Amino acid sequence: MIPSETLRRLYRTYLSWYRIGHDRSLAAPRSIWSLELALQPATPLEARPLAGLPGTGGWSGTPENLLWKAPLQTVVAYPRLDRVLTFPEGTSGLRAVKVQVQLLLAPEDREFREDFSREDGWMWLVSAGRLTELFLIGVLSDEGLQIQRLFHSCYRTEQNREVSGDLLGGLEAWDRSFAEVSRRAGPGGGSAVEPNGSLAARRVPLLPSRWERYRLPCEDAAEAGRLAIMCRDLGLERVREVRAVGSSLESRLEPLELADVLSFLRHGGGLGLFRF
Repeated sequence: MIPSETLRRLYRTYLSWYRIGHDRSLAAPRSIWSLELALQPATPLEARPLAGLPGTGGWSGTPENLLWKAPLQTVVAYPRLDRVLTFPEGTSGLRAVKVQVQLLLAPEDREFREDFSREDGWMWLVSAGRLTELFLIGVLSDEGLQIQRLFHSCYRTEQNREVSGDLLGGLEAWDRSFAEVSRRAGPGGGSAVEPNGSLAARRVPLLPSRWERYRLPCEDAAEAGRLAIMCRDLGLERVREVRAVGSSLESRLEPLELADVLSFLRHGGGLGLFRF
């Protein structure tokens, strides 16, 4: 079982690696995502607590099959199901409501329009030739959202497989990278905590770095060179003053940015989810 807090962080890691391996940019978001969340209680009794879902915005269907549709957003802002599945205090009675979540991502193309409605945007995503999908299966109970299995498909790698273990291992790899980078970056010019995913704008320009220049020791000069090349390809080299210095990488990269790139280089790229 994958609890909702782990799922929140897993979503962020997945989308950061998508941007590195598929979108090919951390400087400017190019791809769009949306998701649909289906809740299927087995009995009318199990359906009662679902009436406590906040408001009615986004929800449709019947008590036997509730559907929530997220608007289209940039890949900068990742999904937050913990904010969607919020119930009033004292709510009980949930036993094993089935949950299915379908996350679709695709790079913008000439067919995409800013004035798309939610339904038009979803149809554009579904019909996109460069579609990536993450599909989640789980249950909703008194303990909250518990995801059991995750499946991934991507046109670029021509695969469709379960990735539950891969993504949990990837999250551990990201944690190791973030701890290593944070030690080297020091206190810097601001907090190094994870972003909260609350960005509303579709296009968010890369802000100036708050961090002083620092060096990250790498395994060898070859790894430092690969990191520098990746940062160049991702649009970070100039604005973050990135360069390889012997067996170290010198930069003003935000710790989050460098942890994303480092974890992809050392672990995420080898999973074959996205092709850099």
